[in-house]
Amino acid sequence: MMSTTTAAGTSAPVSSTAAFVRPKFSAGQLLTEDDLELLTSYVASKNRFHSRMLFGPGVVAGLEVRCDPCGGGTVTVRPGYALDCAGNDVVVNCAETVSVPDLVRDLQVSGRGADCGCGCDQPGSADPRRWGLYIRYAEQATDPIAPFVTEEPCPDTGPVASRIREGFRFLVKCPGKARSHAYDPGARLLRDLGEEDAAAFGTVWARGRRLNWYRARLAAAAAAVGKVIVFEPADGDRFTADLDELTTALRDAQAVEHAAATDRRLAELVRGLAASVARFFLYDADGQRALRQRFRDLDGIGVAQTVLAAAADWLQEVFDAPAPDIGRTMAELTWPDPVQRGLAAAVVSEVRARLADPDRASLQLRLLALGAPLDRALRTDLRADLRSIRDWLRNRLDTTPPGTDCTLRAYVAAISLLPPLPKPADGDADQLTEAELAHLGEDAQQVFTGLYRYVAEQACAALLPPAPDCTDLDVLLADVEVHDCAVVRICAGGREQVLPGGSSYAGWLDLLAPARRLAEEICCAPVPRDKAVVDDDGVHLPYVDGWLRSGPERLALGQLLVLLGALPAAPAETAAPAAVPAPAPPPAGDGAAAAELSGQVRALSSRLDELRADVHAEADTLSQLRADVPDNLAGRLSEVESGLARLPGDAPAEPAEPAEPAEPAEPVGPAGPATGGGAAPAKATKAPAKKAAPRSRGTSGSTR
Repeated sequence: MMSTTTAAGTSAPVSSTAAFVRPKFSAGQLLTEDDLELLTSYVASKNRFHSRMLFGPGVVAGLEVRCDPCGGGTVTVRPGYALDCAGNDVVVNCAETVSVPDLVRDLQVSGRGADCGCGCDQPGSADPRRWGLYIRYAEQATDPIAPFVTEEPCPDTGPVASRIREGFRFLVKCPGKARSHAYDPGARLLRDLGEEDAAAFGTVWARGRRLNWYRARLAAAAAAVGKVIVFEPADGDRFTADLDELTTALRDAQAVEHAAATDRRLAELVRGLAASVARFFLYDADGQRALRQRFRDLDGIGVAQTVLAAAADWLQEVFDAPAPDIGRTMAELTWPDPVQRGLAAAVVSEVRARLADPDRASLQLRLLALGAPLDRALRTDLRADLRSIRDWLRNRLDTTPPGTDCTLRAYVAAISLLPPLPKPADGDADQLTEAELAHLGEDAQQVFTGLYRYVAEQACAALLPPAPDCTDLDVLLADVEVHDCAVVRICAGGREQVLPGGSSYAGWLDLLAPARRLAEEICCAPVPRDKAVVDDDGVHLPYVDGWLRSGPERLALGQLLVLLGALPAAPAETAAPAAVPAPAPPPAGDGAAAAELSGQVRALSSRLDELRADVHAEADTLSQLRADVPDNLAGRLSEVESGLARLPGDAPAEPAEPAEPAEPAEPVGPAGPATGGGAAPAKATKAPAKKAAPRSRGTSGSTR
């Protein structure tokens, strides 16, 4: 235990071990060589410590390696300055001539214990041999002097050195990738998560994210027994918009062929429109009449059922037909992510099974109304995901040291799950029960909470760079290729360079400001969750759009994982658009503000790429439609194409004339369901006709 004197003169304990000790002098004190030596070593040690922690090892300036003008095995190292990992200054004041064969011989003698000749090349090899040329800090005791005679009992040992000369020496090592001391938070995060790359962890996170989608909706569907899922004004707006957009999109799709981007868009529109229709049918006859009076567009509910049935049949072709000559199904091409593919299959099967003759008592209809369709295959996947993620968490917690969440290990150990779903027997109706639904919702809540807490803990820890280690004091200058004991090529591209701000932060300084902002939101906050509100009107839980579309992460933790590189970025919906010019560097000034501005510019550029890709895909569709439309519409298509072409980064175009309003389509009045009643409104569009047979995906359709 140490103590220190405060300003008031009292002695306060210092419990930590002192890293540095400096001498303290007083009047009349007898000074010895130990006191003076401590003074110089204190200053030198402090300087080394600052250099090591603030800058890191590598070449600071100069030290270029050049060929000898006369050839042979010598090279010239120009003046320069480097730091080794202990913080030692390596200074070369004058150009040095270095014999690489001599250094190779020294290396081989030290390894074999004998001089076996030049040894520059592999025996019998006609290819050059590569070596790494390094520089190492070295000290030499110089300027010996004879000490004065003292009264020490031991005899005088003769002159002793009075100076320490700081220098260097060159050496070669076997070639290899130079170690980077720059701190990589993404690499540390993946290592702490026990995954090899972002794609491997992306699979775990995608399945956990699907549990997050379903956990609140499973609980809400279980709580809604005997109640309705309230039809909100937003559901009425979505019904109108999705019905019009789905009708047009399906008609356009059926006019050409299956295309990945188009089918993904259709599936998301089907999910949204089906949620509105299912919420309507959860009401009794009186409730449906009240909804029709409040939302006049609901008079077209029969048209919506017809359009949904046609769209579901169209999408079913994607799951039934194989893709030719590539060994994968059309569904695998349309939804490469198996999580989204399973959700899309549930959307199609549940729309076909539940909306032709809606049953108000069906739990699956309630889940469809919440935008979370659940068929047998997806139930099986969810229950398997619960077990695999829980086991993954248990394995990680059992094989890693304790972190900052002190109760997480006990929380995960206490999770009890439903057993895997068995295969249904022949003739088994396999009805989803209220008990299973409630248990499944609780399991999803617990497992995702455990996953979120563990990943958030690791992500927040990755933002704190560890103290650098020091295991190798040599600084790489260049790789040198030697053939017949002559240097033939020098490559300095792989050496480590000291960057402003130190190696720990310089490599990811532009990510630091947005990462710290996200960390403030997630590191000390509870796990976010959607919670249904149950009152006299029913169950209130808003519909969430975009489950079947690739896009940016919505969870703050997911955004941080993408920023750190622990998750792959969302795949593009279409082929890569034309490159967007790189944004100009931010102005000098506040580093955090400039870094945040840079991150926002990159995010906006990425979003612009996605928007341009979508619009160009629609332009391709219009080009394919040109041959199939009547002649009197060719001019209209030209106007639309010219409008689509005017995008940021594209060639400027003259402003187009305002488009003429489209002629309304003929109304369709199919017989509505028994509980719906009412005729189709005059504004409703005609349901698209079903194609007789599926068509394979063409090259143009698959590259949008």
